[in-house]
Amino acid sequence: CLAVYGGMADGKPGRVSDEQEPRQIRRHYFPDRSKLLEPAHELAFIIDLLSIVFFHIFFVYVGVTRLWNTNTSNLYTLFLLFRGKKYNVLRERVDAHPFDLEQLLLGAVFLALFVFLLPTVFVFYVCFMLLWLAVLLIQLGLWTVIMFFNRFPLYALVLSVTDIYSLPSGVTVNLMPLQSS
Repeated sequence: CLAVYGGMADGKPGRVSDEQEPRQIRRHYFPDRSKLLEPAHELAFIIDLLSIVFFHIFFVYVGVTRLWNTNTSNLYTLFLLFRGKKYNVLRERVDAHPFDLEQLLLGAVFLALFVFLLPTVFVFYVCFMLLWLAVLLIQLGLWTVIMFFNRFPLYALVLSVTDIYSLPSGVTVNLMPLQSS
């Protein structure tokens, strides 16, 4: 980066003279970033930065989502347990199964545990889902602005306002009288 942009103090490539102030040397070695990046690139950088900054929200959201899915699937399994049924993995169907008293008692303990944890897990799920949805909506808005910058013909619009004859404006057909020879 320094080899490409360095030494452009007088508009010519080469070394920066020693008579210049250190602040001026630093300014010429590191050019202004607004000249290097377009708004679309800067917005894409902001989107990536948002993804990095809010990664912990995504991480917790994924964890709470898995906890919510596990909780609901366990409640379904316990519902089947108390009905005297069991999901057969090999045949992918629900079969009847006689459970022992110990299994039903253990199922009642787990049912109480999962039912009492269900509201807490639900609140965490909704909270982190809304937080992650807000981050995604901000990123979607920025992506929409990027698409606008990439698709909007700004150069042609400015050129048509400043110099109307610089852009082709169509084809004109003039009727000429037929000459007989």
